[in-house]
Amino acid sequence: MADALITKLGSVGRLPVRPTSAVVRYLDSNQDPVTAGRALGVDAVLDGTLQRDAGGMRLTLRLINVANGMQLWSGHFDEASTDIFKMQDDVSQQVGEALFVGLSMDDRALLTKRLTANTEAYSLYLKGNYFWSKRNEEATKSLDYFRRAIDLDPNFAQAYAALAAVNSTLRNPAPEAEALVEKALKLDNTFG
Repeated sequence: MADALITKLGSVGRLPVRPTSAVVRYLDSNQDPVTAGRALGVDAVLDGTLQRDAGGMRLTLRLINVANGMQLWSGHFDEASTDIFKMQDDVSQQVGEALFVGLSMDDRALLTKRLTANTEAYSLYLKGNYFWSKRNEEATKSLDYFRRAIDLDPNFAQAYAALAAVNSTLRNPAPEAEALVEKALKLDNTFG
């Protein structure tokens, strides 16, 4: 969920959004969001909890002002556990509206744009991101997950970009990385 929100909010381009690689160390921690925000040098932090039961999910989010710890916005989202994409769209749009006054139709489209319609490909992409975020000997496992995501959805631009990032970092030289970046941008030139 965090990666999807970062990607979607960053695509609007009205304010800087820290990349997933910068915030990943805070995703599974119990660290105070204000302290994390100060360490990242940001004005606001989106903090949340995800609860699951047999039939669904509830995501509760709070946008917190890092300077004073005050809550700027909050919302909760309930969806069937099989519809993670709808939840991502709803969350992105509502958080976007809270952050950006007067969203244009183009901005709204960017916030609800789906990276892939294939839930299995998306799940593999998330697993790839998990291993890649470790930046240790397990990071090479991400290569297989990103490739499998691409096999399931050959139009999944973000998976190509992630695979390019891993290739360019883990392999020197990385001739495949440039071709992967070109493919990702050909499929979708709206992400950074």
